[in-house]
Amino acid sequence: MRLVRQAFCCFATVLVLTLTISAGAPLPQAGIQGLDAFVESAIKEWRVPGLAIAAVKDGQVLAAKGFGYRDAEGKLPVTSRTLFAIGSNSKSFTVTVMGMLNDEGKVDWDKPVREYLPDFRLYDPVATEQMTPKDLTCHRSGLPRHDMA
Repeated sequence: MRLVRQAFCCFATVLVLTLTISAGAPLPQAGIQGLDAFVESAIKEWRVPGLAIAAVKDGQVLAAKGFGYRDAEGKLPVTSRTLFAIGSNSKSFTVTVMGMLNDEGKVDWDKPVREYLPDFRLYDPVATEQMTPKDLTCHRSGLPRHDMA
């Protein structure tokens, strides 16, 4: 069940990012009609206690709303200002920005990390010289996990 909740949170993040980075004219109200009902239905179906979403375009908040509870036992509602732990979503943001930099020719997935971060060092000097952004973002660096650190 935890995986399903995480998947829904990731979906909500992707939805917000899609609304945030979409190009063109300002998002009409019709573009978000039905969103509340969809989110409420998904929360119920996937048993997600609560979440908050926002649609932002050109620095302007088009919509922001909380759904469900930030404290289910105390029935404290989520609002548009409720703070959540970001968890692993920062990885998605980082790789998205790196992909944009790659598209702009500012970062090459296959060049050594040290070309961009000269102070980058690992214990192994060969790994230090050969590690690429792709290695780091694809989790193929060979570095151990440090979840409990």
